[in-house]
Amino acid sequence: AEDGIRDYKVTGVQTCALPIFANLLPIPLLDGGHLLFYAIEAIRGYPLAQKTQEYAFRLGLGVVIFLFIYANWNDRVVFKQWLGMGS
Repeated sequence: AEDGIRDYKVTGVQTCALPIFANLLPIPLLDGGHLLFYAIEAIRGYPLAQKTQEYAFRLGLGVVIFLFIYANWNDRVVFKQWLGMGS
């Protein structure tokens, strides 16, 4: 019973910590990307061009969509193997 409670607590901590970490990744669409742009502006002394930021946000959106599709595909493959239906 102790192991079950410990596993439950670990899962809860991971569930809370993962979105915070993922949001701070330097992908322009997420908060970490905004922080990256602020850091670049602080180093250069002036902000990136509007077009550059726009392309970076589009690239960030593409990365997020790719990760979403990959994670879902991977979950399907693993779930099929778990059920004994996959190769």
